[in-house]
Formats: sequence, structure tokens, C-alpha cells
Amino acid sequence: MEKDYDFAINEECVKYNDCAKLLPFYKSGKAIFGTEYDGDGPHICKTAEKFHIKMKYNFGDGWINCFPGTRPLPETEYYPEKVETGTPKPTLPPPTTEYCGNCTNPPNQYCYLPEGECNQEGNDCEYFKVPPGAACLNVEKGASRVCNKNGECVDLCESVTCNSPPNKECFAMLGLCNPLTGKCTYDQHQEGTPCIDPRVDLPGRCNQDGLCLHLCDPMANTMCSLPPSACYVDEGVCEEATGTCHYDKRPLGHSCITEDNQAGWCDYSGRCLSPCGILGCRTPPNRQCYVANGQCESWSGACHYDRHPQGTLCQISENEVGQCNDYGECVNVCKDVKCLSPPHPQCYLSTGVCNIMTGRCGYYRRISAEC
Repeated sequence: MEKDYDFAINEECVKYNDCAKLLPFYKSGKAIFGTEYDGDGPHICKTAEKFHIKMKYNFGDGWINCFPGTRPLPETEYYPEKVETGTPKPTLPPPTTEYCGNCTNPPNQYCYLPEGECNQEGNDCEYFKVPPGAACLNVEKGASRVCNKNGECVDLCESVTCNSPPNKECFAMLGLCNPLTGKCTYDQHQEGTPCIDPRVDLPGRCNQDGLCLHLCDPMANTMCSLPPSACYVDEGVCEEATGTCHYDKRPLGHSCITEDNQAGWCDYSGRCLSPCGILGCRTPPNRQCYVANGQCESWSGACHYDRHPQGTLCQISENEVGQCNDYGECVNVCKDVKCLSPPHPQCYLSTGVCNIMTGRCGYYRRISAEC
């Protein structure tokens, strides 16, 4: 049974009736389709083929209630108030799945499951797509491909050229296309690879994120806030060509704290030295009766020197020899000694000689004396 009815799809409609029309009602046992009116007129008529809501179709001079894309509902769901007396009612096909067949003919064999299911209306097969990104082999194309969301076996990399890395400084120029996504991936250069920061046209290094940062960029971890010692100002200046930090020295004598946590002063070279380090314990009271290098008290800078043993020979002058006493003094032990008391005047000369080693007097024996 075939019959055409007047209607206007995508045209403004004023009445409900204007939005109802059947395509050929029955054609080789196929189901009917119609149009939807979804509001109060005037409105635009829309195709009802894809809507799973109840529809009313103009059937002859009357109305019947249908689901889009299905056969008409049983007689009990007719709307009698819309069916004029004497309007012939259609002969309805039985509600079976005989129109579906075996459902073994999917749109393609690559991206659909081989067997489908008959839909609820029993008039068509439904096939299920494999998940997008699943690998497939298109025999016609002769290449490994993937299924897209439309159920097509495609080569996502077919027209992709991977020659546009995120940046040319820190990535390889040529990349590889991912067949599952169609997106390019590029090898990243090793962190620290020299590069030219295109923002400022200055030498830089590639960081772990693949960014080329000039050597003085704060993100490049070039922090000029770590002076060599307390004798330099806290903030330095970064040299853009090398990334080296330069710090100004503090004035000579500026107070500072040494590495061993001692109070000190800055020297000419920018070192923080304790008082002992600045003065040094290398100036004993005299070099003949004290060791040359002394010990320094870190808290005061005072030097302490060990004395040589008492009696140590020392040079008082070019022609005078002395000894070191208990006070660390080089003295002539014979200076105040008068050798005028020989043991036996008849046997020794009356004037003796002082021994500079001991400060004692020695007397010469008389040659002719009878003792």
C-alpha cells in the first residue's frame, strides 16, 4: 500500500496538521517515517525519523498515533476523536523481527562487531562499533590503521607531517605521528643543552620542560643571591653572555662572620677572616727566645707564643752573645758579674772570666805559684 500526502518540511507551519505527512506509507514492507511538530504554531516542521517520541501522522483524512521510524501502533492506540467516520484503517504488519534477517552484515568488517542485533521495532539491524582508537587493518588501503568514532578504519597519520616541534631549540625538528591519535611527538633534547632563547636572543640552556631559558632567566635557576662569602654584597648581577653572577666586595675591615662562626673582618680579597687570620701570630716578642709561630685566641685575636728553654743561646749584638732567661729575654748573664774572687789567690790570678753559658767566673792558675 503506497500513498503520498502533502506536507512542508522545514517550512513554517501554522496548524498541527501542516506538520504531518507520511513518506510512502508501505513500500515493500518497510516502516513509515514522518515529521515532528514540537510546539505551538507557527513553527518549523522537523523530520521525525530520528526522534523516539510519539507522533501523529496524517493517514488519509484521519489521524493515527505512531512512533517515528516504526510501524503504526495497534488499533487500540488510535485516536478515535481524530479519525473521521468511515476512514479506512491500515492493515498493520505483524510485530515480528522478520525484516532484520541474521544481522551479520555490518557497515564494515574493520570497526564493527561482526554480528548485530535487531532493533526494538523489529525493522532494522543495529551494529556496534569497536572503541575509537582500536587497531584495524584496511585490506583495501594496505596499511595498519585505527577506528575512529564514526566506525571508519582510517590512517590518522596519512596526511600528517611532523616537522613543527613545540620549539626548535629544545626539540628534534622531525617527529613521529602517533597512529592512535594522529598527533605528532618529538624527542626532547637533554636538559642543559645549549640553545638561544628566542625571546631575548641570548644564550641559554634547555630545561626539563623543553623550554630554552636564557642563562640569567630566574626560571633557569641562575640565582645571583649566593655571594662567595660574607664580604660580598647579597645580590649580584648576572652576566647575560655567560650566566655568571658578579658580586661587589664589601669595604676592607667590614665586620663579618667566618665559616667557623667567628667574628671577623673582610680583607682585600673578599675573605672574611677572624682577627687571628688578619693579624697572624707570626710576630713573637723576640725571635731568639720564642717560637716563630704562636697560637691565636679566636675570640680576642691575641697571640700566645711558646718560649725557648732557659739558657738557650741568643745573639744580643754583633759582638755580644747571651742566653734566654725565664722571661723570654735574651740577656748577657755575665753583664753584672765581676770575677774578682779566685778560689785561692796564691794559686789563681785575681781576675777571672765570666762564662757566658753559665754566668759563672773562671780563673786562670798562676804558673809559678807553689800551691
